[in-house]
Amino acid sequence: MARGLSVSQAAAALLAELQGGYPGVSSATLGGDGTTIFLTMSDGAVSMLNTNNQPFTDDGTPSQAARTTLAGEGLYKTIGHATARIMTTTPPCTDQITPATRKVLIINTAAISHPGTQQYVQEIKDALIAEGWLPTDIDVRSRAGSDDRAFLPDSMTRAVGYGLVFIIAHGCLADPGDGVQHAFIQCCRTGGVTEVLQPEQWAILMDERNKARLIRCQTPAENGGFVKDIYARDDYLIEQMAVGDEALVYFIAPHSWSVANGIAEQGAGSSLGWEGAFHGNDGQRAVLGMIRRMTADNTWTTDVQAFENLLASGLGTSQAPDDQTTTAKLTDIAGAFYLPAWGHFTVDPDNFPEKAVQADVSISYADCPGTAIDFTINANESMDMEYLSAGEATVTVQALNNAGDIIGSGLHKIPVNGGQNDLQLATCEGTAKIRLFEYPEEGRDAATRIYIEFVYPFDFEDAPDPVDLRVTEVAQWSELVPAGKITVHATALNASGQSVGEYSRDAEIECDISPIELCFGWIKLKASNVTANTTSVRVTSDSPRVPGPYEFPAGGSMEIYGAKIDEVIHFAMEELDNSGHAVSSTTKTVTVACGQNVVDLDLANYGILMGAEPSEIAADGLETSLITATLRYWKAGDTLVPTGDPVAGKSVQFSTSLGTLSGINPVVTNANGQATILLSSTQGGVATVRAFVQADQKQGSISVTFGSAGSDMTLNLKWAPTFAGTTATSGVCEAGVRNKDGTPAAGVPVHFALVAGGVELLGALDTVTSGSGTAAIQVRSNVPAFGLIEATVPGTSLVKRRLTFFGLKVIVSPSVSSLLIDKDEVLLTASASPDPASVGLPVQCDWFLQSGTSRPIRNGTAAAYARYDFLEIPNTIQAKVSRGVEPDTSCIISAELSYYVDGELSEGVSWTGSVAPATIQFHGKGKTVGIEFDSTQRELPDTNPKLYATTVKAYFPLDGPDGKVRCIVNNSKDDGQTAVPPGWQDGTNTLLDSCATCVFTVASDSSNATENPGAWIAERMQKYQEDYGHLTITAYFP
Repeated sequence: MARGLSVSQAAAALLAELQGGYPGVSSATLGGDGTTIFLTMSDGAVSMLNTNNQPFTDDGTPSQAARTTLAGEGLYKTIGHATARIMTTTPPCTDQITPATRKVLIINTAAISHPGTQQYVQEIKDALIAEGWLPTDIDVRSRAGSDDRAFLPDSMTRAVGYGLVFIIAHGCLADPGDGVQHAFIQCCRTGGVTEVLQPEQWAILMDERNKARLIRCQTPAENGGFVKDIYARDDYLIEQMAVGDEALVYFIAPHSWSVANGIAEQGAGSSLGWEGAFHGNDGQRAVLGMIRRMTADNTWTTDVQAFENLLASGLGTSQAPDDQTTTAKLTDIAGAFYLPAWGHFTVDPDNFPEKAVQADVSISYADCPGTAIDFTINANESMDMEYLSAGEATVTVQALNNAGDIIGSGLHKIPVNGGQNDLQLATCEGTAKIRLFEYPEEGRDAATRIYIEFVYPFDFEDAPDPVDLRVTEVAQWSELVPAGKITVHATALNASGQSVGEYSRDAEIECDISPIELCFGWIKLKASNVTANTTSVRVTSDSPRVPGPYEFPAGGSMEIYGAKIDEVIHFAMEELDNSGHAVSSTTKTVTVACGQNVVDLDLANYGILMGAEPSEIAADGLETSLITATLRYWKAGDTLVPTGDPVAGKSVQFSTSLGTLSGINPVVTNANGQATILLSSTQGGVATVRAFVQADQKQGSISVTFGSAGSDMTLNLKWAPTFAGTTATSGVCEAGVRNKDGTPAAGVPVHFALVAGGVELLGALDTVTSGSGTAAIQVRSNVPAFGLIEATVPGTSLVKRRLTFFGLKVIVSPSVSSLLIDKDEVLLTASASPDPASVGLPVQCDWFLQSGTSRPIRNGTAAAYARYDFLEIPNTIQAKVSRGVEPDTSCIISAELSYYVDGELSEGVSWTGSVAPATIQFHGKGKTVGIEFDSTQRELPDTNPKLYATTVKAYFPLDGPDGKVRCIVNNSKDDGQTAVPPGWQDGTNTLLDSCATCVFTVASDSSNATENPGAWIAERMQKYQEDYGHLTITAYFP
């Protein structure tokens, strides 16, 4: 570079020098990035030399570049007051992909070589704090300054308990000898780590070093020269990176895409990395740009939408040292990822009734029907809601006075995006307008007036009166009405005042113009397909609005009025001959929609009865079975078998799944409604014979057994999903039929059916086993769904069921719990969405426990992890977490659900889906107590010379409610290396069984001496002060 060479040219020149016989170097190869040299030393050791000095030494500061692109007026949000009431909730929209916590971790391994990247850290913190994150929500792990040896690979890979993780690091590309160009990311420092590692940890790191997955590297420094580093290989990071499910993980690091993509496949929610080398400012702009877009006001934005907008704005690209353009990439996940969202609620004093003292509030989302968050807030207070879902939220407000009467209401459509959403609650009025369409306009039942009622779901003295409008007045009508969710009842009346239609729908009146659409429906009955002897049709219904009976000529039609929109009506129809005798009958169900509802009555309504005589014959090609199809009309009262008149003159086409049909085919039914054909076979098995009437699309079937019956066979059912990456949307359900001797049974008919669930079966439901004795059907679903698939062998008792599923999510709720140590407990429940248990399948739950956040102790050289009792409740999908003992820690509990189908246990449903675990946070109400020193002395009676009994002690005075107290030692001198007296290491956790007013003794000495004890006391006191004066304890009284 000093000779005016580019980075790539300088690397090539250095490579030539090393390959020309450099002392101690056995071989040198150039990495795929053109700037990294991989070295094998004469002693067999390997290392790298990263010559790319450009990533974090751009012209211009990152802050200036980022602000030029992103900053604007009104960017910062108002942070909720510390005195705000806090409401813990779970996000209503559980189908969204959102981190379970808004805790943030920023890892800066580049700080040791490029201290300027600390500005990146500050800018990310500032961007998040501007959107409502608290400084205490954000943790930083940085190698800035002295580069503490305690920064280990675990410091980079252990990120459980955080919802957002940002990693700033150098990176490079090299072939470590396996023929693959691997990405390597700057991790930690070399040398001396044995001082902070246990032997087993050291052995693991040495094994990774020997695999060239942790490798020494020289990194060019910001101010010149090189820094000794350890770089971590992409496959190591993918394997070891522990992040929370659905967490955001964004890299500001060159060559980080393979790691980001791999982490996403391990369960991260949104991951971003770079394909090649870049300028650091471009990486920082991309991250800040994604944050800004996913937290922008007046909208809600997924990571994909933010990234598309980022690229369209010219961000997310950079120039590598070889002047090639490199780009940021966002991982492709199934579902919509949003940043965590929460709300700060206050009452708007300018738009709230003066006499109102509180507001009842409800928050719902159209995209998540059936879920709502309800709470009450006083008019003079504020509330922080810890979890909201992104999207358009409908916020309804009811203002109450001291007597509890509702004196105002409001409804607001509010866009909720990531970060803090500042929401003011207000009451208001909206302008209601009516839009009338689809109503009877002609004939004697034409609508002339509309009667409308506005019904509020609560007693409300300001509710508007009903209105009675002429049809011609509707378009011009408007009225101010209190905003809120209401029900609109409307009746259309003809000129005689009779109802010709009813409408009842829920509506939302916003603080603006709110059009209300009204429509009415009527029914047109037709009888276009009737039997030959029919002269008229009679129709009745179960609706009190249109009960009938209605009668009209065969082949004719009539219209009936007065039905209600969305009403489900069951019609019963009969064909009548000249004498009024009912020839046949049928039923039809109609859901009334807007406008004319045509009900075409198919009164050629018959069934096909099948018979086979005999139903079992020899498979010799000689013996035959007579197959008979009998066609009869359905009559009133028929349920399973039609008993009406026979249907003559219909053409019936026969087919069989096995064997040979003999005779005329198709066959026309005779006067008895019958058609017959003969069946024989030279092959054993079970045949399904079908009779089909093409003209009316009606069919019947029957089974005939050739040779061995089904009892000599066995049936099993397998399911194999087809994976694309880590997800599956299709699969194959395969039935296997075997003979009694275990050989495959070929040519056996198999019928597949979907017994329950929402999957789709593709292909013929009726098929025949192949030469291998198998038959299969495709199963598909583009959305999370399960399906209970049944396979049967017709004509036998063989039946098998199998549970299939795609994308099911195992949810442990509550998703976040905060427990007081030694006191609180929580009952966890695991469920699947959607849940196969809804169709009655017994469920088995397996629980998995892992560490979450820890509390640093011993000057950061060790950590206290969550400890607690975990109890699985037998034969349930519930478990209890209790008796947590370590404050400021957390654990993560996940579950796997399997279901019993006919006594057999299915695979775990998250096999093709995901798990939303529960985070349990442990906290305590601690009181820090300083150490005290005391001495007592007394002269012993009857002693000569005089003896003085003296006691000196160091202790912690404890004063609290009677009962147990937990004491945790705070030892500021415990750095994890200096010897500490047993029991007084920093973080030592002890439970005292009983304490109201008691002492926790640290040390005590006694002496009986003839001399005055003053000097001895002073010496002891001095010693105690030196040994224990730096100690405090934190006492937790449950």
